[in-house]
Amino acid sequence: MEKLLDNTFRGKRTLLCLKIFLILMVVMMLLGYSVWNMANGQMVQNPDAPMAMSMLLLVLGIAFVGFALSITIIIMAVHWICWFFRSTQNMKKLQPDAMSPWAATILCLIPFVGQIVHYFVFKSLIKRTQAELDSRNGDCPTVPMNFLNIWIGLTIVSTIMGSIEEMKIVVGTGAVLGVAALVLYIKVFTAYIAQEECLFKLHEEQVLRQKVDQVLREREIEKAASQVQAATYESEKSSTEKSEGPVTYADDAPPPPPEK
Repeated sequence: MEKLLDNTFRGKRTLLCLKIFLILMVVMMLLGYSVWNMANGQMVQNPDAPMAMSMLLLVLGIAFVGFALSITIIIMAVHWICWFFRSTQNMKKLQPDAMSPWAATILCLIPFVGQIVHYFVFKSLIKRTQAELDSRNGDCPTVPMNFLNIWIGLTIVSTIMGSIEEMKIVVGTGAVLGVAALVLYIKVFTAYIAQEECLFKLHEEQVLRQKVDQVLREREIEKAASQVQAATYESEKSSTEKSEGPVTYADDAPPPPPEK
C-alpha cells in the first residue's frame, strides 16, 4: 500500500489565512462604507476640520488594510495551492481513477471558470474521502454539502453583481454575498480538512498493521523453515544409522585374529 503525504499542516495554515482574509474583507467593507457615507453625506453638509481629519484617518486605514489584504491574498494563495495539490495527489494514490493533481490545480486557477471547476473537483474530493473513511470505519463528522452548493451559487451571483458598477447598491449587495459565500466555504473547508486528517491517521495505522503482519509472517516462515530443516536433518541421521547397522558374521566363519 502506497504511503500518503501528511497534508494536515498545510490545511490548517490555509484555513488560518482564509479566516484572516475574511476579517480583513469585513474591515475593508466597513471602512469603505464609512468613507462613502461621509463623502456623500456629512462631508458635503459640514466640511469642517474634524470631519476632514476623520476622512483622512479612514483613507489611511483603508490603505493599511488594503496592504495587509494584498499580503494575505498572496500567502493564502500559496498555501491553498500547495494544500490542494497534495490533497488531490493523495486521493490519486488511493483511487487511481481520480483526476490528475496537476490538471485539477491548473484548471482551478483559471479566472472565473476556475471557481466552477473547483466546485466540481472539491465536491469529488469530499465524496471520495467520505467513501475511504466509510471503508475504514472512520468516525468523523460529514462535510455539509448543502453549504458547498450554496457557496457556488452565492459566488456566481456576487461575481455578476460586483461587475455592475453603475449601481452602487448592487455592488454593495454583491460584496455582502461574497462575504457570506466565503463564510460557507470556510465551514466546508474546516470539515473537510478534519476528514482529511482522520483519513491520513487511519491510513497510517493500516500501513503500520500491514508492516507488522508482514514481519510476523516472515518470522513464521523462518521458524517453519528451521523446523523443517531440523526434521530433515534428524530423518537423514536416523536413516544413515539404520543403513549402517551392527556388523554380523556367519556361523562357520572363523573369528578374526586377535590384535597384537
